[in-house]
Amino acid sequence: MQISSILVSLQRVLDNGASVQICEGALISNQQFLTAAHCFDGNLPLAEMVVRIGSDFQNEGGQLYGLSYVDINPSYVHDRNASMLRDDIAVVTLLSPLEVPFPWLQLARPGAIPEEASAIDIFGWDLESEKAPPTFGRSRSRSQILKTVMRDPKTCKVLGRAFGASPQACSSGTRSLGQAHWTGGPAVKYDITNSQPRIVGVVSYWSSFEEESFVFTTSVSMYTDWIVEIRNARYSRPDPASPNGKTKFCTKVVGFDWLDFPVTEPC
Repeated sequence: MQISSILVSLQRVLDNGASVQICEGALISNQQFLTAAHCFDGNLPLAEMVVRIGSDFQNEGGQLYGLSYVDINPSYVHDRNASMLRDDIAVVTLLSPLEVPFPWLQLARPGAIPEEASAIDIFGWDLESEKAPPTFGRSRSRSQILKTVMRDPKTCKVLGRAFGASPQACSSGTRSLGQAHWTGGPAVKYDITNSQPRIVGVVSYWSSFEEESFVFTTSVSMYTDWIVEIRNARYSRPDPASPNGKTKFCTKVVGFDWLDFPVTEPC
């Protein structure tokens, strides 16, 4: 599975028509992606935001899609004065389903948190090379994988206090993050039963301690039921019986369960 078919770039549209990345995200259906809730702290109108999908590059290629809904977890807190960040997860729905079918990540099993020392892949963008020249005045970032291992909850909690946050999980790797862009992106673990990638975390923030790079994540398995509820409530599909060949969308609960098995209900 290619990173570009999963990783998306949430971007702000500038007055000159160009767009710049705010955060990353990961597709969880053909119309929704997961990202960090704090990516929407700026209260930008959805009309000023787009998402780039289907490109290996952060600033070029793929397709740009508009947004229709942002569902932030109701328990989300980001109080900068109190240095508090928790439940940092959001489900974003596109204006319309993807024109080209992309594979998406299956959700983590409810309540299942990866064991300490298990392998976790962090998907994100980083410079193609340290000597790569800027493209159109910007650094050319390509999708990459940061190889990490799961750390014990106590270590995550202690290090998280430096940010005034309460991460539910963290992992670390030896690669320098440099000018990487990881916020809101997926932490992925491969299912041992079928080798399918599952999204087990959403990146809240990262930092370096001594010779290690730490990535702090919100555990998806703690929110699986909520994510499925939102995903199904926002899910839409063309009605083949539409008059005059025009497309209308069913907004009833038609979607997928956490295992991506179809959940259908006639309109």
